[in-house]
Amino acid sequence: MGPVLSKTSSSESIVFMKDIIKGKFATGVPSLTFGYVDVRDVAMAHITASENQKVNGRHILVNDSFKMFQITTFVKELYGKKFKLPKSETPKWLMVLIGPLFGVTRKFIRRNVGYSLAFDNTKSKKEMGMQYTPIKNTVKDMIESLSEN
Repeated sequence: MGPVLSKTSSSESIVFMKDIIKGKFATGVPSLTFGYVDVRDVAMAHITASENQKVNGRHILVNDSFKMFQITTFVKELYGKKFKLPKSETPKWLMVLIGPLFGVTRKFIRRNVGYSLAFDNTKSKKEMGMQYTPIKNTVKDMIESLSEN
């Protein structure tokens, strides 16, 4: 997630944020959890890894995990009623019923909706000195950049 540099990019994070601010989830958002990280933090990690020979192996670059509803709550805290945002999560049983109408399989819903997701970013913080940007700041910067493009 983070500021958009190109008007033509169609990355999933951009599509996701556009869907939020255009009101696609106004009637409810699925109880899905994702790992989030600011794109600028990822860029800094790549620079650090290329310049520091002591950095070895793989590092998980995730700030934290958030439910989709939490992200929409950040948008609401930042922008008030500017966007048509969901007031709640869509119940899983309803997702199973209507998911296929939106191109989401029942199998995907059963396996993913309503489950938490956790990552351990300790190694990236210790070995690379990563200090992750608060996701609320990332969301704000992303929305502002989308407004400019």
